[in-house]
Amino acid sequence: MSRSRQDAVVRNYAEVAFELAERHEGPEAFGEALAAVALLWEDPAVSRFFATPRVPAAAKNQALDEAFAELPQMLVRFLKTVVAMRRQDRIPAVAAHYATLLDRRMGRRHMDVTLARPLDEASSQDMEARLSKAVGADVTAQFRVDPSILGGVVIHEGDTVYDGSVKRRLDGLRRLLLHGRESHA
Repeated sequence: MSRSRQDAVVRNYAEVAFELAERHEGPEAFGEALAAVALLWEDPAVSRFFATPRVPAAAKNQALDEAFAELPQMLVRFLKTVVAMRRQDRIPAVAAHYATLLDRRMGRRHMDVTLARPLDEASSQDMEARLSKAVGADVTAQFRVDPSILGGVVIHEGDTVYDGSVKRRLDGLRRLLLHGRESHA
């Protein structure tokens, strides 16, 4: 299956899970339970058990009922469907996409923030507060340090990059100087 097809499958399952959650237990409770299931699913023994065709569907359903008896029953039924459709290997990715949908619904945004030097805790919280105010949403920042940017900040949010680094500015100045020199030669 192609990568784009796999992504579409994950998106579809996550959207269905989200719709079920809205009708039943609520998106946050459902999301927490789905995240816990995804962690368990990363165990190779669990993955093998549900992936092997040697284990009958009834045994897999019984295992889901017993292992997840405390979880919302609509989630257990959803998992049974995912396993029956032989998409169980996608459960961690479905949970991750579900979390993205939930964050979007709750007005939360995640950003990767790259700086030339580490920030202390107070400065990190101040940066998150400023980002939250700038975008009008609750921002959770993942901070990284990359001395090669020299200074400033580079912010990644999904496929969008806001590059306010000194390195980018110097590169632009260098291109301008080289371009200017070529036009006068």
